[in-house]
Amino acid sequence: MPSTRDTPVILIVDDNVTNLKVMVEHLKGYHYEILTANNGADGLKRAQLGQPDLILLDIQMPEMDGLETCRRLKANPETAALPVIFMTALSDTADKIRGLEAGGVDYITKPYEAAEALARIRTHLTLAQLRRDLLQKNETLHSVNEALEEKVRARTEDLTTAQAALAKAHYQLQELDRLKSAFLGVITHELRSPFVNIDLSLQLLEHYGVGNLMPEQREQLQQLDSAVGAARLMIENLVKVATFFSHQGELHPTPINFGPLIENALLPIRLQAQRRQLTISIRVPDDLPLVYGDEERLYEAIYHLAHNAIKFTPDGGKIALCCWIEAAWINLEVIDSGVGIPADRLSTLWESFTQMADPLQRGQEGLGLGLALVKYVVAAHGGSVWAYSREGVGSTFGFRLPLSQPEAQEG
Repeated sequence: MPSTRDTPVILIVDDNVTNLKVMVEHLKGYHYEILTANNGADGLKRAQLGQPDLILLDIQMPEMDGLETCRRLKANPETAALPVIFMTALSDTADKIRGLEAGGVDYITKPYEAAEALARIRTHLTLAQLRRDLLQKNETLHSVNEALEEKVRARTEDLTTAQAALAKAHYQLQELDRLKSAFLGVITHELRSPFVNIDLSLQLLEHYGVGNLMPEQREQLQQLDSAVGAARLMIENLVKVATFFSHQGELHPTPINFGPLIENALLPIRLQAQRRQLTISIRVPDDLPLVYGDEERLYEAIYHLAHNAIKFTPDGGKIALCCWIEAAWINLEVIDSGVGIPADRLSTLWESFTQMADPLQRGQEGLGLGLALVKYVVAAHGGSVWAYSREGVGSTFGFRLPLSQPEAQEG
């Protein structure tokens, strides 16, 4: 295929020297580079070596006529695209058809009419240039397509690798969750047994031995009983969390009257609040609609939210539980006048065992599972949790739940 050049190259093949000179003379002054050949065989060689933009080929030549020469040009991949204009004195239509069938694109009739011949030559040079431009664009487009396909293949491989890694990580997380649940289940079960024995021993001491103990010993016995009670409560919380984990947040939802549920959840901690002179107020609208949820799980969530407030509110402080409806959600907040929490710690308080690593809560009983259990229960119901706090002023912990029946979710 001819390359792009500033000066078009024309190859003229004619065994008649006079005709050859006449055609060369016609093309002088038009900025063409002219190549010549006196026979078909020489024309084939000059065409392959010179790669002209256009070939003017005489039909009637000895040994190898123009039709055969054209057929061989078209059979050679290196010259097949070269346009050929036949030069002939033949005017019969059948001869022209044979020339077109051999691969020619046009005819110039002898004797030459200079203006007509030049017009045909210019036309086919222009067409040849357009074909070359189109082919170049196609090649460029092909290269671009290949590059895009390669990028797509590479990206597909990357995505496949990433998906495999995600699948593996997901499986590992599921396995870790399973192991965590199994571990909590075993630990809590094994810890329950010795505490039962300790509790029985304390009951025997209190029943039969208190009268024989010194005042200091009786005080130590009371402290021991209190410590065992706190430890037993931690074990029970562990059991609840382990049970919840092992069932993946399985719920048994029913319509619930939320006001009485709040009152019931506060019953176990009201005595503790009274001993510490904590004021607990409840603000619940009279016309609350029924809430669709797991009553036992929501009882635990409300209890732990309130118990957390009691635990970190100084004696004589205030705690308020506020409930309200907003759009299709029911909201519950527990507001305390406690020690407060730094802003950078708020987001981590909903995680399991956070309290164990929190220096602000050192000295307070518990494993930091209460708020984590609240978050799991609320998430299983399709809700969300929040927390606000100011150090030395108090904290607000809350959650919201959808009023309609949630779809089955995992905690």
